[in-house]
Amino acid sequence: MSDFYSTVRERFADWNYGHPLILHGFIRAMKPQVIVEVGLYRAFAACWMARALQENNTGRLYAIDNFTLTEHSHIYGDPRTHAESNLKACGVDGWVEIIEGNSDEVEWPEQVDVCYVDAWHSYTAAKQDFFKAVERGAYLIALDDTENCVGPRMLVEELRRLAFIGGHQWDVMDAHSDNGMTLFLKRQPRRLITFSQELPFPNPGVDLRPLTLEEQRLHFAEATLTTGVDYSPILKETEHI
Repeated sequence: MSDFYSTVRERFADWNYGHPLILHGFIRAMKPQVIVEVGLYRAFAACWMARALQENNTGRLYAIDNFTLTEHSHIYGDPRTHAESNLKACGVDGWVEIIEGNSDEVEWPEQVDVCYVDAWHSYTAAKQDFFKAVERGAYLIALDDTENCVGPRMLVEELRRLAFIGGHQWDVMDAHSDNGMTLFLKRQPRRLITFSQELPFPNPGVDLRPLTLEEQRLHFAEATLTTGVDYSPILKETEHI
């Protein structure tokens, strides 16, 4: 099998932008089982996301597209055939299932972990796809072209003003590169603290798990005396021991 990285650079030399690499990194780290991409087009982002699944050795990408955008057909030929050819050349076609049709008409997977919205860029279409992903349980939703396109940009500003989306709080991160991409991450409960490195070097750090609550308090009292920092607010995060 040819090297993915050289192949993807060669295949998309005239189409290169950075957002698919951001998605690749998140997918590698979060290891989702189900990704939905709305708007496959040339499959540049799909190649990078599928590569992350391949490297994780788990998960599947469902790419929704109606293949009616023919703006570049005079260069690349039939849109679906071209996308499939790129996926195959990059060696990731086995990780992708193409769903042909409109995103508001086709059947989405019952459970979605990650969704990348990069299809028709009207406000109505972007909002519909975003909330479909929320409804399906996605914990990471990326909207592309949120700097230069009216619809995605309007939607992002509207969503920012909401305290809750689908009953959950979300963290929002903007990537201002290229035409902009905004990521919505469903806020998760923070895990309890188990380790402290508050005493100065060369102290290697303290595993809080074996300590009684009283021993923890003594540790943080020593840290306060040493550093002048008040650690009392953190004690409630360690009281599970």
